[in-house]
Amino acid sequence: MFILEINEELIEACKDPGLVSILKIIQNGLSIVRIIVPIILIISMIWIITKMLVNPEEKKYVKLLRNSVLAAVIVFFIPTLLNLAMSWLDDSFSVTACWNVAKSQENLVNWNDPGEVKEDPNKKKLPTSSDVGYADEQKKDSTTTSSSTQKKKGSEAIITCGDYYNKKLIEAVKKGEKWVYSNSNKYVKQSGTFEQMLKGKIRGGNCASIANWAFRDMGIISNGEKFYGDSNGKIRHYNSGDKKIKSKLDKACKIIKTSGKSFSSLVKEGKVKAGDVIIGKGHTYVYRGGSQVFASGHDSKWHTDSSVKTEDSRKAVFEKWIINYKGTYDAKFKPTYIIRIKDDFVPKYYRDSKGNLIKN
Repeated sequence: MFILEINEELIEACKDPGLVSILKIIQNGLSIVRIIVPIILIISMIWIITKMLVNPEEKKYVKLLRNSVLAAVIVFFIPTLLNLAMSWLDDSFSVTACWNVAKSQENLVNWNDPGEVKEDPNKKKLPTSSDVGYADEQKKDSTTTSSSTQKKKGSEAIITCGDYYNKKLIEAVKKGEKWVYSNSNKYVKQSGTFEQMLKGKIRGGNCASIANWAFRDMGIISNGEKFYGDSNGKIRHYNSGDKKIKSKLDKACKIIKTSGKSFSSLVKEGKVKAGDVIIGKGHTYVYRGGSQVFASGHDSKWHTDSSVKTEDSRKAVFEKWIINYKGTYDAKFKPTYIIRIKDDFVPKYYRDSKGNLIKN
């Protein structure tokens, strides 16, 4: 059957290849309607205007002309308004994630097997959490396979990922870029890889971004999935929400319920390890080890800049995402859960010192 191109990112976002095809057909249909219908209406308007010139006293042609102009405008802008509405919705809604990803797909191929993806050899694949590399961000072609027989552990991999994200932020700050705090797709892409966020017009993140980017890089969760501490201290999409990533986190991680003590107390008692993801009421961050944490929310180092575009009332612009937690909000913060990657879990990928994604 001749249908739309299905690549790995589409499968991850939509789970059902048939849904991808339907949404893409709808998008293509809207694009065709957007062109053809206004042309038909323009021809109709020309005919109406001609009739008006021949019979200027006929009032019905004025109404027909007005309705034709209005219809042409509405039809032309429907696809734009629909795409805009979808981009503002949270990508955790599967149809939204599928719509936004399918929107970027152009080519047609033959699909014979749901497990088989046929690609244009001259076209570069969009980056996904299972890709071997991100060509747009890295100059090396594809990902390097580790030459060492020593596998990188998950706790080490999440730290190398976080170090890379922080490095890119600092480099951007030196260039005069302004990365903002945002929880909205309207401003900063909330799903996908770190590299996909960089492609946006506005760059930045929130407190849960580093943990989610790293888990996607390592292949633990897909690009359309995310987790964070909700307002009740639950792990969103693990023990609250639709729980769609519960099995993936259980496979790779230990979910540890804490005793209600502060983060600094848990560190002193040796109950927190480097690479642990800290979850609590409305907050998420990663322990880097020693006295440092990866903080990409309002717990990071930032300043206010009223000129930036974001829904954040504080208009926070990031300066760095690695901070000394002692004496900060994170030190006093009382976690409800710790997500700890299992010692025997080997992630699919990790970042090297240059930020290249390395196959483990």
